Amino acid sequence: MKYLYTLCFACVLSGTVQAQQLAFPGAEGYGAYASGGRGCQVVHVTNLNASGPGSLAEAVGQSNRFVVFDVGGVIDITGTNLTIASNITIAGQTAPGEGITIYGGRVIASKSKNIIMRYIRMRGGKSVNQSKCTLTLDECQNFIMDHCSVSWGPWDNVHIKDANNITWQYCINSEGIEPQRFGSITDGTRNWTIHHCLWADNKSRNPKMKCYLQYYNNVVYNFAMGIIGGHSAADNYQDVVNNYFIAGPNGSAKYFDDWTATDHLYSSGNYFDGNCDGVLNGTLITDHHNATAMSRPNFNTTHPMNVETAAEAYQNIVDQVGASRVRDPHDLRIIEQLTSLGKKGSFIANEDELGGIGFLANGLRPTDSDNDGMADEWETANGLNPTVNDANGTTLGGGYTNIEHYVNSLAQKSDEQSTIDPRARSLEATLSSALNLVNGAQVDVTLGFPSQSIDQLKVLIADAQKFLQNLTEQTSQKEIDAQETILNNGVKALNNARIYTLEGFSTEKAYNIYSYGTHSGAKDADAKPSIQRRYLYALEGQNGKAGQLVYRIGLSDNDINAGKKDAIAAMPAALWGLEAAGNGYVKVRNLLTGNYMQMETSLSANPIAIHPTYAKQDNGKMAFYMDATEEGKRLFNVGAPDADGKGGPVDFFAMHADRTRLRWVFEQTEADVVYPTAIQFLSDGVLRSVRFFTLQGVEMENRPSAGIYLECTTKSDGTTQVRKIMAQ
Repeated sequence: MKYLYTLCFACVLSGTVQAQQLAFPGAEGYGAYASGGRGCQVVHVTNLNASGPGSLAEAVGQSNRFVVFDVGGVIDITGTNLTIASNITIAGQTAPGEGITIYGGRVIASKSKNIIMRYIRMRGGKSVNQSKCTLTLDECQNFIMDHCSVSWGPWDNVHIKDANNITWQYCINSEGIEPQRFGSITDGTRNWTIHHCLWADNKSRNPKMKCYLQYYNNVVYNFAMGIIGGHSAADNYQDVVNNYFIAGPNGSAKYFDDWTATDHLYSSGNYFDGNCDGVLNGTLITDHHNATAMSRPNFNTTHPMNVETAAEAYQNIVDQVGASRVRDPHDLRIIEQLTSLGKKGSFIANEDELGGIGFLANGLRPTDSDNDGMADEWETANGLNPTVNDANGTTLGGGYTNIEHYVNSLAQKSDEQSTIDPRARSLEATLSSALNLVNGAQVDVTLGFPSQSIDQLKVLIADAQKFLQNLTEQTSQKEIDAQETILNNGVKALNNARIYTLEGFSTEKAYNIYSYGTHSGAKDADAKPSIQRRYLYALEGQNGKAGQLVYRIGLSDNDINAGKKDAIAAMPAALWGLEAAGNGYVKVRNLLTGNYMQMETSLSANPIAIHPTYAKQDNGKMAFYMDATEEGKRLFNVGAPDADGKGGPVDFFAMHADRTRLRWVFEQTEADVVYPTAIQFLSDGVLRSVRFFTLQGVEMENRPSAGIYLECTTKSDGTTQVRKIMAQ
């Protein structure tokens, strides 16, 4: 059952309570009396741009505004912050279609006062600085956030410090991302109410309560640590009433954690369900975890507090929490996890694990002849004139302006969870697929896409989004279908541009190049981790002969994964530097000899390029054909092993085939690309290089003045001569 949570102190001041106007019907807690932009200029958000005329950033960047939305969709603010001024109402429930999501950057209302924010999703993401949060409310005053969703904050989802008179209600705080994966942190905030909120898939801080806080009728799901005490030198006061703590797949029993005697905790009616059995059947929490136990609430309040039992609050949260007028796929996923009651849910690294931000459908803006922010149909039904701008009139009474009555009428869960124009459903689906493709695409790497091709599709996506934003009843089906055809052709063009050559490699780090093939006639199509690697290996030329390309047998993946060190992998003869040669060709140069790989058994002192082409995955790694040409008519092939079983020659094959012996993995190492230094000089017009080694094969920087050493002379044609010299 619900009941009004007030004390005798509140009853004495009942006259004062009645004289104060709620932010909207149903507002509770310390922020319930924020007036936002009541009576101020009505400003329309007309596009999804990150900034500029008609943008949300422009609308909320100046004080004294009542903000409504003519469009729905994702506002990508990657690389920027969206700053909210004072005396602002943000009526997200007015957005057509599937509502509004702010993505890719921070939302900041620090030091601002008197804000009403409703039905907005804020999802930071991996582009946000790792030490920052999705939403920042430091030193904010008189703020109420209702039916909003906040997620993907790298440090915490929300940072709120030294704020005062704050309410969060019916909000979702979920999926904090790396490096911390935390919900919310505060320090010094006073007069803060959190009720009927869902905290899900945050590792900790749901929230951290270094503050004076009323916390009732919330659900905390799938946590390593639930709510955290202030555990500070300063005194903190927390009323924690009728909440449900529910363990998930990553869960623990630490529903209360990090509490000390400076935390004055009033705990009543809280439950913990830790068995993950798919049934809500928790047990009453009776401990205080080192906090100072209070026998009665810390706060004598005058504001409304409609408190339910923890079980009733759970049901209400499932039905109403978040930007639930039309829930987006991310909030729907969170609700699905919650209602699994322990079976589903996870901590995430970032949004890439979820397929990115995704797509929100726009919808048709209702007719608003006088542009006062109220639909003509609603004005007519409520006795107002749809041709007169009377947004700030008080005709309808109740202490609210006319436009407040209008937006309050929209603040309810839609019976239809999609408001897409039926004629444009196919175009919307194509647009969603195109956005998912672009958002999840890797750029300028193997199996990714050229950045230029991505940019071309982004232009077509923007055109399609603009088309849908301007969709009216007069738009013909032929026009809609033509737009979809253009977008489909753009998607096909991007897929045709997918990169299958070796791209995105480092030119500063050396690579091992190896195959899982065993010999030149092997028919194995799939690599096995038990097979020893065949490393491409450079032999220095002797007695005037050019250096040779062979393979040496190293350890298997199983051995390496068990912690064994592969000595061959660290040898300079098995380390190769890569240089781009254009059009998918690569120059491959050995770190020991300084010579280049070519489609011969010998190495070349002159730069020669080869053409690696993606073949398939071998033991979870990209494997390539090593071609002489784009046509793949001459490929490196693992030759028959030598009699000693330590290696063998490199053979060649005339066509692509599904054989491990024809595929080679390029694996980056920690070794820097440093080619051998040498003394170079001309003799008889032939460029020569001379290098010096000990008898053990260790290279020396300069010719020694005494002792026995090896002198290695390499001509420009790749032939090498080695002499043993005794210096006097």
